[in-house]
Amino acid sequence: MTTLQEAERIFVGTLLIFPEAVPEARTYLHADNLTPGPLRIALQAIYEEDEQKRSCTAEALVELLGRIEAPPGGWAAFLIEASADVTGPSKLLYHARIIANASTKRHALNLVNRAKITLEGSRSDNDDVADALESIDADLLALAKGNNSGIEECDAIDGIDRFLEDIKLGAKAPGINTGIRDLDELLLGLRPGEVMIVAARPGCGKTTIGLQIAINTSKAGIPAVFWSCEMKAQELAERAICNEASINSAAMRARKLSNGQIEEVKYARQNLKPGLCIVHDQTTTIPRLRAHLRRKKRKGKLGLAIIDYIGLMSAPNAESRVQEVSLLSRQLKALAQELCIPIIVLSQLNRTTETSERPQLWHLKESGSLEQDADQVLLLWTEKEGSTIEANLAKNRGGETRMVKLSFLRQYFRVSDLQWNKPAEIYS
Repeated sequence: MTTLQEAERIFVGTLLIFPEAVPEARTYLHADNLTPGPLRIALQAIYEEDEQKRSCTAEALVELLGRIEAPPGGWAAFLIEASADVTGPSKLLYHARIIANASTKRHALNLVNRAKITLEGSRSDNDDVADALESIDADLLALAKGNNSGIEECDAIDGIDRFLEDIKLGAKAPGINTGIRDLDELLLGLRPGEVMIVAARPGCGKTTIGLQIAINTSKAGIPAVFWSCEMKAQELAERAICNEASINSAAMRARKLSNGQIEEVKYARQNLKPGLCIVHDQTTTIPRLRAHLRRKKRKGKLGLAIIDYIGLMSAPNAESRVQEVSLLSRQLKALAQELCIPIIVLSQLNRTTETSERPQLWHLKESGSLEQDADQVLLLWTEKEGSTIEANLAKNRGGETRMVKLSFLRQYFRVSDLQWNKPAEIYS
């Protein structure tokens, strides 16, 4: 079995003998994945030379490292020894995995030690302990993702080349479809890292459309979390059954179903994938939400989150409600980017919209930060007991803004395109 020391030596030695393998090696490991020491220094120098489009042979590397304190015997003897047993670049990935696993273990042990120090130094009050646990959880997620920097870099020319390659291959637009065709034609997909605000007065369908999107995406194989600060999880689960089985909500609440309807419920249960997770939390704060979503993300069970609704969330350290909503808005945007998922945030509109003909962006309740931080803002309006929703995409960083009309079947808690009487499948 290859030891870590052997794997590091052969990995670096391979790049000295076969410099054409350096671009491939850079996709496998960072220099700091190696154990601190001469081999890490040598690999860093090799990568830096490759960035300058210069091939780094052993002789050139000795000259380059001349200003750095040499290992016993000097750099020349050290690099010759490193490349002694190299047979070819075919096992580069094999050795890279050994090094990467050891690096992850080393960072995890360091994280455990830091966590111990952090918790021992925290105050005993709940907020301080919660902050400490949140910091530890963030480090664990970053370690699992293999990225502790939070920095994404893309060469502009490389980005254009990837775009042209996508066009050539007929790739789909990036993002998640809502399963509502008319809406998807506007949104062109819910993109990772973006936040969409869906705002309406009570009774205008914001919870229904949020749950509808969660159902549609989970049925398409994209795990969704519907996080409610108001309604019980069981109540929402029953709404999902009404939606999928086309059962009147009054009959569901009364528990008076025919045998045929019971069979429809059983069939709907099979259709509703386990990827739909419904959570009820009356005391939602960003740390509580973040901790739960991070756990889901680590388990591969999170592709979309829907929050119902921001008006019932709290930020304990805020001095006013306006400041609180502003803080929540920024933190939700940061959370979407951290987890690399789209987040849909439901919000109420100011009461002035009860007499206003149609809602506008300035009706967003309690803070203009919602509009500022959001990538899209969808304003909903419907007549009392109406069967049609006017969905006005009033802000859209990725495309056009306009209004579409959607079917609103209140008795089934269902929103769909007007020409459909059931939710559309996610399109191929």
